[in-house]
Amino acid sequence: MSKLFPCIALKHAWADEVFGYNTGTRTLQNGKVMDEHLPKDYSDEAYRMAKDILGIELEGPNATYARSAAGTNYVYTDYPPHDIVTIAGQQALFIESRLHTEDIPEGLYHYHVHSSSPALPFGAVSRSGSGDILGTVITKAPIGMSITDILAFTEKKDALFFTAAQATLKEYMNADFQEKALEKPIIPGKTNHKTKSKPTSQGR
Repeated sequence: MSKLFPCIALKHAWADEVFGYNTGTRTLQNGKVMDEHLPKDYSDEAYRMAKDILGIELEGPNATYARSAAGTNYVYTDYPPHDIVTIAGQQALFIESRLHTEDIPEGLYHYHVHSSSPALPFGAVSRSGSGDILGTVITKAPIGMSITDILAFTEKKDALFFTAAQATLKEYMNADFQEKALEKPIIPGKTNHKTKSKPTSQGR
């Protein structure tokens, strides 16, 4: 197209659907590349460029991405929905995978829920996440733990209860959920039964 209008400089900007990946700008005139800028993938500059090109909001209640707790990347928060649980007196999200600081939004906390092992009781929660786990619990406030950084559910009030509701990370960060917990918590020697409701958000 630039050859059809040789006197006009055409600037092309692009961004991949994977936020922060494959972004760039290129200026062409008369079929020739006059200028090109390709920021490093997942750099702050790449995120800024992708934000402007894709019209993504990074702040406020409508934001669909959040800076990770690791501070090195952004986390998509609007999909999928996760189970809402209660643990140690607060509402949390339970995700059936092993998450790390780069996988959760800044300002939240994460703990790993363990399966049975010689070293840890079934359903124990720890910060380290070593060994076999059932999933990850994400909370808004830190969970008080002993010097061993392990919380075993010896007290019913601390146990991990599943509710009948779900929420995305975005919904969890922007709202409080007053859901009644199911009767069966995860406690040593027991298993839980989860009841899932329809997703509260379809995401993209």
